[in-house]
Amino acid sequence: IGAGHTAVALYELKLTDKARRDTAAGWSVPLGTARLRWARPAHHRDAGQVTEIQRAIMSGDLFADGDHAPAALRLAAVTAEFAEILRHSYWARDSRLGDLVPLAQALVQDLGTDDADELLQMLLRAAALETDDD
Repeated sequence: IGAGHTAVALYELKLTDKARRDTAAGWSVPLGTARLRWARPAHHRDAGQVTEIQRAIMSGDLFADGDHAPAALRLAAVTAEFAEILRHSYWARDSRLGDLVPLAQALVQDLGTDDADELLQMLLRAAALETDDD
């Protein structure tokens, strides 16, 4: 990633039975640690300076379901799932393009952005081409 670029990383967490029980009981339990590390770009006055941050991921940080997540996060998740389906990813083996259409329609309503509308239009075209044997 070059200077001025941004990246988004989405991770799916599969909770252990114990973490699932503790979370259901209303407890916020530690699930892991997220660490980010980057170096300042060459044109920056502190070029090469490395910064690292870390934060515990707690079960209380999770959303009960996708409908409660912020719209921007849902947009990123639907876009990522779309890409995984198109590349026939193992991680999307049980997903269908048609299942993403209502999610994208809700995003158009919630966000009203060109990005959400463009995603919906691409999903509608791709879902129309999808066959049962894909």
